[in-house]
Amino acid sequence: MHNQETNLFRIRQQYELIVEWFRLHGGKDKNGASMHPEVPAGLPSPEKATIPQIQLIAELLKDGVLDKYNTEYASNGLALEQIAEDILALLSPGMNA
Repeated sequence: MHNQETNLFRIRQQYELIVEWFRLHGGKDKNGASMHPEVPAGLPSPEKATIPQIQLIAELLKDGVLDKYNTEYASNGLALEQIAEDILALLSPGMNA
């Protein structure tokens, strides 16, 4: 149980880095268009996001509609793709998440 709680904490912590990147690099361009039309409503907050939502966002960053952002770097210096991989690894069945 303790390991599962630790993994959930780490998953949310990693996800928070993704949310932070989109918040810092979001908004509108000079023509008023959304900088990230793939996430028009923004991402769920780390506190309110469900684990399935976090998993979906990680999968979309890895090889989905958000993969064009996977080479961007979060505030901790890791590429968003690496963070997504870390989240997916923590969610894998062997990790008891």
